[in-house]
Amino acid sequence: MSEALPPPSQSQSQSQSPQAQSRQQSVNQYSPQAAQQQQPELTYEIIPHPRRNDTTAARALPEAGSRSQAAGVRKHQRRVGSKGGNQGKHQQTCVACKIAHKMCVPAANGAMICQRCQRQAYSMSRLGCVYFSIVDITLFRTMTDPISHKAYTSLTISQQLCGRVERRLLGPAGSHLGLGLSGGRGGGGRGGRGGLLPFKLTQGFGTYLHLEAQRFDVNDIISTEQLTPSEQDLYSHPYSIAGDYLTLKKACEDFVRDSKGHYIAAKTSSGDALTQNMFKAAIGYAANKTSRNDKDHEFLRTVLNFWTAARTIEGGWRLEGPEFLGLVPDENGQVPLRKAPYIDYQFSSVMVQHVLFPLRDSVLKQLNSMILSKAANHWFVIFLSTFILLHTCTLLLQQQRDFTRRRGTGKERYSNMKLVTSIHEAAKTLLAFFHQICKGKTLLDVDWERAESVKRIARISEIEANFLKYLVGVVEKRVDEFANLAKTDDYHADLWFTGQMFVRDWKPPYVSDVSPSCQG
Repeated sequence: MSEALPPPSQSQSQSQSPQAQSRQQSVNQYSPQAAQQQQPELTYEIIPHPRRNDTTAARALPEAGSRSQAAGVRKHQRRVGSKGGNQGKHQQTCVACKIAHKMCVPAANGAMICQRCQRQAYSMSRLGCVYFSIVDITLFRTMTDPISHKAYTSLTISQQLCGRVERRLLGPAGSHLGLGLSGGRGGGGRGGRGGLLPFKLTQGFGTYLHLEAQRFDVNDIISTEQLTPSEQDLYSHPYSIAGDYLTLKKACEDFVRDSKGHYIAAKTSSGDALTQNMFKAAIGYAANKTSRNDKDHEFLRTVLNFWTAARTIEGGWRLEGPEFLGLVPDENGQVPLRKAPYIDYQFSSVMVQHVLFPLRDSVLKQLNSMILSKAANHWFVIFLSTFILLHTCTLLLQQQRDFTRRRGTGKERYSNMKLVTSIHEAAKTLLAFFHQICKGKTLLDVDWERAESVKRIARISEIEANFLKYLVGVVEKRVDEFANLAKTDDYHADLWFTGQMFVRDWKPPYVSDVSPSCQG
């Protein structure tokens, strides 16, 4: 399976200048086929890493009141974000001071910019300080179980809500995923090994998740009259996924890893050329292995796995034949997964709790570490991963818009504005960190031909520099478009978030906590 996206058309390349064609060749080098070649490196200097005991840190502090002011900030730490989701943590050090490893002291006059940032020369110092932590941002919708409407906290719904059933079915360990896994009347019937029925799930992107199911009968355990209506709905389809959660976890992880190419092609093929080329570069970089940046390549593979896993909770799952577990397929030979509610619950809980959350935590912790520790060494992978994470914000808002349209819930474009607000906070944090490590410069402000210009923000290879030269030609014609788009409330537009990476004198756009009209 080839994961590379198609390059620009031949007619486009023929009309380009020799320099542009050279840059396009660099773009095409980021493919799994070219990834095995060793990347030549330019001799760019590494920006000296600021030390915590640097004497400039002492000079940056006022002579009196600094510690008490910093302590005052710590007293006002708070959490904001969507209820029940991953919330952005408010920290006492702004993004700029955190990257510089300097003490952050609030301005005495209550200004939005701390004392150190007020003294900085480059353009980012004109912004209000951003105080959110990158490791706590929201990047996907935290799902809830269908009965308690609280975030998933365990693998089996009976463990939370039907303890009397759980003890009879699963025993004290509670290690199995569902009902009827240990024989009895629920374990019999048709099927293969031990009454297990192989079936497959898909979202329609060309890949399948292969699982096994087993029939259960709730009446063997408890009268349905003792179940609440919600519990009756959950157990209405008498099949559960067979096995323990580790088996399903591994199946989900393998599916995510093996489906990246299909999902990326499906989600970007009809989109913007800039997005396509950024993902193409990320795929090639992730597949390439060099002695210098093995950890960076592995990190980018994790980012792409997270991006893919986040797509799996956007709905659209269905059963495809030949096994439909007693359900009647439609004219297209498909059955929506929601018609098998217990299997839907099991799959969703494992995908969210045991695949998505660990991937998210790994990605954000590593990204935070790269940014705060010699960001110049990791600039290129930070650039690609930030774009991908902002792109997942876009897809999430597109999913929320489509969900609201299908439900016809009213005149609002987004029904869950708490989630939308959290996504905007996540994007603002990612963009603030990225623009800070660029020292207020954009892709267009750097002369990628000159090592003296490049070394101010990045240590990159020649292939990476050529790819960035190519991007300059793509972006410079559209930078005004990106700036104007960020002034609108079309949050789900393809480049609303990612385009802000290339805007000069960037500042977070105003976002209302009230949903825009659904007419947009």
